[in-house]
Amino acid sequence: MLNGPAAITWLRHRRVSVAVVLVLTIVCIVTLLLAVVGTLAYHYYSDERRQAFADRHILATDQLSFALAPSVWNLEYDQIEQLIYSRLRDPDMFGIVLELDTRKFIVVRDDNGVPRSLASPYSTTQLPAQSRTLTFEGERLGNLTLHASPRQMESEIAHTRLYMVAFALVLDVVLILSLYIVVKHLIIRPLRQVERYADEISSTGDSAMGLGDLRFIGELDGLKHSIDQMVRKLAAHNRELIRINSRFEQVIEQFPLPIRIADDSGQILVLNKHFTSTFGYTKDQLPDMQAWYGHAYPDESYRREALDAWHQAVAEASRRDGRIKAGIFYITCSNGTVRTVDIAGVKFESITIGVLQDITERVRAEEELARYREHLEELVQSRTEELAATYRRLEETQFAMDHAGIAIQWYEAGSGRISYVNDHACRLYGYSREQLLGRTITELAPCLKPDESDIPVANDNAARHARLETTVLRGDGTLLPVEFVIYRQDAEATQSGNFISFASDISQRKEAEQALITARINAEDAAMARSQFLANMSHEIRTPMNAIIGMTQLALQTELEPRQRNFVRKANAAALSLLGIINDILDFSKVESGNLKVEAIDFDLDKVLDDLGSLLGLKAEEKSIELLFDIAPDVPRNIVGDPLRLTQVLINRKRPPNTVFPFA
Repeated sequence: MLNGPAAITWLRHRRVSVAVVLVLTIVCIVTLLLAVVGTLAYHYYSDERRQAFADRHILATDQLSFALAPSVWNLEYDQIEQLIYSRLRDPDMFGIVLELDTRKFIVVRDDNGVPRSLASPYSTTQLPAQSRTLTFEGERLGNLTLHASPRQMESEIAHTRLYMVAFALVLDVVLILSLYIVVKHLIIRPLRQVERYADEISSTGDSAMGLGDLRFIGELDGLKHSIDQMVRKLAAHNRELIRINSRFEQVIEQFPLPIRIADDSGQILVLNKHFTSTFGYTKDQLPDMQAWYGHAYPDESYRREALDAWHQAVAEASRRDGRIKAGIFYITCSNGTVRTVDIAGVKFESITIGVLQDITERVRAEEELARYREHLEELVQSRTEELAATYRRLEETQFAMDHAGIAIQWYEAGSGRISYVNDHACRLYGYSREQLLGRTITELAPCLKPDESDIPVANDNAARHARLETTVLRGDGTLLPVEFVIYRQDAEATQSGNFISFASDISQRKEAEQALITARINAEDAAMARSQFLANMSHEIRTPMNAIIGMTQLALQTELEPRQRNFVRKANAAALSLLGIINDILDFSKVESGNLKVEAIDFDLDKVLDDLGSLLGLKAEEKSIELLFDIAPDVPRNIVGDPLRLTQVLINRKRPPNTVFPFA
């Protein structure tokens, strides 16, 4: 049986007779009622049978217990067996167990219904049991257990259930046939005549058959007239729809954009001429959407991407107002060109209208415009950054000028009016900024002229500037020596230009210059006194030294022992060296006067070193110091130079003990 939604779906896809539906509905209701009644009757009957079975089982157990008590008391075992066998002839009984103090009886019915005795207990699973205690005259004799078999009872209940189902089926069949015959003659046949009449009216607008000639029963007669009016209205509406459909087809065909109409099964219903002219595909080439997808999106990966986007847009349109906004796709035309298309449309209940707008040229123009826009934005950004950097530099320059450690002032050419001063200028001149702005430069420094007479003519495009030293009148009335460096700013066509001047406090420099002049004069006087002193002292010292040199030379001409000769020779060399030192002292004055001369004569290096050894040897021996001269092998022995100056240099290179003098 079909449930509600399934039945509705089935009715939509198949033309079902009203009689069949009505009969099936009535039969289902009657069958359901019969099933309910039969189920209740069956349960009542089965409960009654089972209760009667249980009552018979209890009665049989009570009767058997009363019958067996005298026989058990008298120990009449044959009589006991006969009573048990006779009870087991009842088909509802299965087995009896009698437990006495002296004996146990176990008797069951076999499959043929014959009672037989067993030596061991039988299975009592699913067997109803009734137990009694046997007593006689107040004495307990044993236990009696009677097991019943519900097999026959359940069989009877099953047969009864089968009979009831068969009765219900027969009743349903009879009811179905009766209802179908009645409905067919009273409802179906007249409704089919009305249907033929409606078809003729809807197709031709008129019918040879009139509904007035048809005879209906009860409410169907009123329904006949209502259907007649409705059919005629529908026929007129259908004709109007045909006209509207014709106009719609003309609109679709003449629509300036490509249009594609497809049903839910994927069948393409309409392609207008702009679709064919834009993409080159005809209706024969595109019978369904799959063919369109294959031609429009030859690349498989892009086809999957495009289909996913299209299906998602259609699904969203179904959930909302039906308008489809799929987006931009790249469609391959029949000639192999690829066009950029903006696809939109409308989703109705059973069809989908797709509008494909070719935006290839617009996209190209937008891309070109975007490139120009990006280039313009780059230029604007670059210019903005340059302006920002320039503005920052101007701010930094203004900050640097305001806080520079030198006085800066601008004044107009011609009028000499001050237009700008920095903080240092205010401190230097002893005025506030408001006091200085508007003053003329000549009020501060009368020697400055507000024209170009102080600015020399520039050569080779060099900056035109002048450097002047003058005094300015400070705010406290004092005069301050200042050095001005003045630059001329080129004037524009409508302006006279400005002078930019830098002023430095040169009072300390003036004081330093005066101090230097005084110091130079004092130094010249001291140098003259020192030279005079050295000249006098050298004359006084050279007189005894010449005597020592002369006496040692005379001593060397006499016969002396080698040791004495060595001492005298060294004394002579030392005197000569000391005389050279005295000459050096005199050379200081020559250096200061620029008259020192270095000789260039041939001399023996070994002799110079021997004289130096004689001069330093005695002192070295007194201190137990070994005096060594290390001369490189490539140093020549006969050279040109000043031996006295060389000796002075070597003496000035004296070092700590164990010093080696290298010569290279």
